[in-house]
Amino acid sequence: MRSLERKAPSAPQLGRSQRSIKLRQAKSCMLRPRSIWGVGKNYVKHIEELKGLLQGVNMDLPKEPLVFLKSAGTLLDPALPDGQSAGEQPIPLPLPVSWSNDLQHEVELAVSLGDDLKPTKAAVAIDLTARDIQASFSSQGKPWTLAKSFHASCPYTPAFDVTDQVKLQELVIVLQVNGTERQRSSTGLMIFPVTAIVDYLKCYFPVEPGDLVLTGTPAGVGKLQPGDMVCAW
Repeated sequence: MRSLERKAPSAPQLGRSQRSIKLRQAKSCMLRPRSIWGVGKNYVKHIEELKGLLQGVNMDLPKEPLVFLKSAGTLLDPALPDGQSAGEQPIPLPLPVSWSNDLQHEVELAVSLGDDLKPTKAAVAIDLTARDIQASFSSQGKPWTLAKSFHASCPYTPAFDVTDQVKLQELVIVLQVNGTERQRSSTGLMIFPVTAIVDYLKCYFPVEPGDLVLTGTPAGVGKLQPGDMVCAW
């Protein structure tokens, strides 16, 4: 199977914020959600770039979060097979080769919900997307599941604790491919902030403690090729 590689950042690089605070890696840096709740079209500039990627789809600013699901089985843990910390070691990512020719990266802030259904841990995740499948299905009014919920389509960095010092709307998320920066944005540019997304989910869906919420990707999404080295923080 063809693969690309994601270079996992070491813990001090996680979710660097504009205020240069020190983040504390969570005691359990692995995430084990029952469900992964994704949010689409949550950054204005990303909506603008989607106009050239998804034809015939309504690209008006959403009035409420656009929610989709990824299977919990899509998670790719930031650890080597022997359980050691990934550090700077590359982690192979399988590419869907038989039914997609346009696998794209989408870097996102991911939050894990605690017993009170509030964010207790966070990480940087990559919502890998088969864009050609998404475009085809969207034009036909079909769900995005095949484009979003395939094996290893949700790699993530080691989780860090959401403490009083961590302001989830003041973080900067970044993604590089082969050393070239493709995505960078402040989470403050979200259309729906984390609290609004979580409140919406709790209102309409059977959200449970431990569930993971992908809060949307900023502009700069792009195609990945076999052998690419992807680094996100």
